[in-house]
Amino acid sequence: LRMLPLLGKNKPFLLYVLSIAAFGFAGLIPAAFYPAVLVDRLHLTYTDVSWLGLVQSLTWLVGYLVWGRWMSRLGGVHTLQIIYLSMILYPLCHWFAPSAWWLLPAYIASGVANAGVDLAFTNVTIDLAEPERVAEYAALQRTIIGIRGITGPLLGVWLNQMGVPMPAIFALSILLFAVAAAMVTLPAMRKA
Repeated sequence: LRMLPLLGKNKPFLLYVLSIAAFGFAGLIPAAFYPAVLVDRLHLTYTDVSWLGLVQSLTWLVGYLVWGRWMSRLGGVHTLQIIYLSMILYPLCHWFAPSAWWLLPAYIASGVANAGVDLAFTNVTIDLAEPERVAEYAALQRTIIGIRGITGPLLGVWLNQMGVPMPAIFALSILLFAVAAAMVTLPAMRKA
């Protein structure tokens, strides 16, 4: 609890962890509904789903090379904005997909973006932290990631049980990805 005041003292870091929360909720709130699209609406086989997973994994691997170069040139914060915006494809494609082919851009974007997240989250935390307190900032960041990971999928199911239809949950996801991207463009983030 002694670390919480760090959020009040470091506005760029506060915006950053709020963007991580928005990004995480954007990905996790609809997580329970993606299998329904794959199986119930598109009637994909395990083989079809495994091909999509293979595409995602290969683009994840290639994504490390892409983001490493971009981050060196653009910095971690600007890279996050691109990552957050690219993930809009994931719920958007699932929302409107009439076939598995429509999901291909979603799985490519997800693979590339996940590689970027792996690099950017650590990089931005180090960039925004006070040099002598990097471990404390990293602990706060990981705590936010854990909280959203536990609550996000449950929140999505709860919203659906309260009558929010799956398309509206996908729309909420798109909105949250956009909010996360907007947060890292605010003037207070310019320290990074």
